[in-house]
Amino acid sequence: MSNVLEIQTRDSDPESGLGLVADLIIDGRRLQDWVREIELPYTQSEGYADLAGSYESLPVEYFAPPSRHLFGEPSEAGALGKNRVLLLGCPCGIIVCWPLGARIAIEKDKVSWSEFYQPYRNEEMEGTTAKYWKYEGFKFTFELGPYEKVWRKITYASRA
Repeated sequence: MSNVLEIQTRDSDPESGLGLVADLIIDGRRLQDWVREIELPYTQSEGYADLAGSYESLPVEYFAPPSRHLFGEPSEAGALGKNRVLLLGCPCGIIVCWPLGARIAIEKDKVSWSEFYQPYRNEEMEGTTAKYWKYEGFKFTFELGPYEKVWRKITYASRA
């Protein structure tokens, strides 16, 4: 079964300085909410439960046409090592301060988001005071046609 992507634009918190951001909504839930479920056991074990899913949506220009970010072809600013694309950033306004990325792959008539990655809780953290946050099995798959339609409709107008 495929997932359904929606993108809604809104004004970010003025203190972040990010301006108009694009909320990635999958099957009716913001990506942050999906991520919170995966991260919560890790953040609780570290004593920072509020950190789970604590991300801000990215500025709309990361996703809006002609950007190919949502097709796994990020600009230099949108790349996140290990062939991953930024999907969420830090609420402080410095996106790479606390980013979340994933591998986006196009295969025939499908788009998949997999191999989610939090660089400050990666496999290199194993054995330190910070835990390695594993996103194994956390994946979204979209039908290419509807996905492209959503991408084409991203605008720079706030709907909030």
